[in-house]
Amino acid sequence: MRDYFEALASALDSAIVAGERYTACFSAEESEFVRMNRGRVRQPGSVAQRVLRVRLIRGARHATHALLFGFDGISAGPAHDMLTAGRLSALYGQSLVAVPHAGGTAFLPA
Repeated sequence: MRDYFEALASALDSAIVAGERYTACFSAEESEFVRMNRGRVRQPGSVAQRVLRVRLIRGARHATHALLFGFDGISAGPAHDMLTAGRLSALYGQSLVAVPHAGGTAFLPA
């Protein structure tokens, strides 16, 4: 994952122009799981997701975008449009709800 993040950061570094800067936050998970019920396998599955949030800064202007990398490809757009309970539920493969937390939003299992 570190190489993946460094490749993304390198692409961002080469994309900005003079007077611009950015911050980036990258979170990722790749895991296999098994849900069990009464000692029997109920649902085997896997999760592979990556989220990159980029805040572009030019003087006093700021814009935050998010890229979601999942099994079905890449989705990108303004963070408030991309980081929703519906999109993240589809990405994680389970139902999530949005809960206000520390001035932001946390997404928790429903």
